[in-house]
Amino acid sequence: KNVLTLMTGILYLSSSDTGSTYILPKDGQQTDVPMLERNTEDWKEHYSDLVQCTHVLPEKGKILLFDHQLAHGVAPFTPIDESDKRIMIRFDLVYKRIEN
Repeated sequence: KNVLTLMTGILYLSSSDTGSTYILPKDGQQTDVPMLERNTEDWKEHYSDLVQCTHVLPEKGKILLFDHQLAHGVAPFTPIDESDKRIMIRFDLVYKRIEN
């Protein structure tokens, strides 16, 4: 591959008590499998089954940066009223190999 996504970032532009970003401590793949050979397809687990996760609630001005290969997702967002919003910017840090 000439382009590889290394890191994922989220900049939170609003705060909320729901809609956390979660990161699984282990993705179920063997640790001796090189990152480039791991299965990075979306997985089908339900959020309610993910009790061992690290959760980060949206907080205005906070930036979350993590290894793109880590299994991650977003918990359901439940607004408390019409003004409650979950606003964020998601971005990736990519590596591109330059050929001479």
